[in-house]
Amino acid sequence: SKEAEYKSKRGKFKQALRLLKKSRSKFLKRVTVMKAPYRFWIAVFWVVGICLLAGGIYGFCSLADAADDYLSTTGVVDKVHFERSYKHRKIRTSCDVDVCYETTLYGKMHVTLDFYVPFLLEEGDSVDILYNPRLPRHVRFPGWESLLYGILLTFGALLVAVGWRMAQVQHQKNSER
Repeated sequence: SKEAEYKSKRGKFKQALRLLKKSRSKFLKRVTVMKAPYRFWIAVFWVVGICLLAGGIYGFCSLADAADDYLSTTGVVDKVHFERSYKHRKIRTSCDVDVCYETTLYGKMHVTLDFYVPFLLEEGDSVDILYNPRLPRHVRFPGWESLLYGILLTFGALLVAVGWRMAQVQHQKNSER
């Protein structure tokens, strides 16, 4: 009786394994036939790429408007201050950069930057600055901002191109069928 019970349990287990293998093979066949995720990824690449392109274009237009209204001067890095702090269970390093620049009406002014790439600026370095003559504390850094907006444009164009190429490949595969 124990032997018969063991054989019946073993038979049920083997039957369950056979059903699992059949269902898994059906699932794999369905996945290979289904190409809908390509459409999703094409849309994601296009939307993200277009948003990055729009951000880069908006940034460059904003910088061009500021160049028309603001006055240009050269600032000098006075002090670079590093601070290590314990936040969110991790040690974080923050860098504050003090920049001194000369204005026509207000004389010498200072601005402090929360800088995230500390190895690029050292004390005594010169930095191009655009400042508003009416509100001299409103400062733009055209060199750094141009770098940021250029990176946005580059990655946006790259993502749109990848999405475009994926769409072409998918269209060619669909037309062959």
